[in-house]
Amino acid sequence: MTFFLVTASVAVHNIPSRKAWLVFGIIGGLLVFFSVSAELAARRIGREADEYQKKAEEAVKTMQKQTEQFQKQAEEATKAMGKQSEEAAKQMQQQMEAQKALEQMQQKSMEQMQKGAPKERN
Repeated sequence: MTFFLVTASVAVHNIPSRKAWLVFGIIGGLLVFFSVSAELAARRIGREADEYQKKAEEAVKTMQKQTEQFQKQAEEATKAMGKQSEEAAKQMQQQMEAQKALEQMQQKSMEQMQKGAPKERN
């Protein structure tokens, strides 16, 4: 193929054959160089892409583990808060019962004092 390009170039442009071979040789050499460098770059990018994919998969696994841990911690905190609120409700109920008992005792002692106190006469 290069032979036909050189022959056509010599005939059309009236340049020496050696000069045409040199020009097309340089062009061919550059094409080979660019082709080889592109192949090497593609291989390097392919390896790097595999590495990035592995790193991304590891990051996803790590994030999933952390998410599960956070969910467990949230569930534990929710359970603890529920227990605390139940305990607080029980304490409030006990305090209310104690308050009622105290009021009943006060009322009984007031009644006993009224019964035991002499009646005032006019």
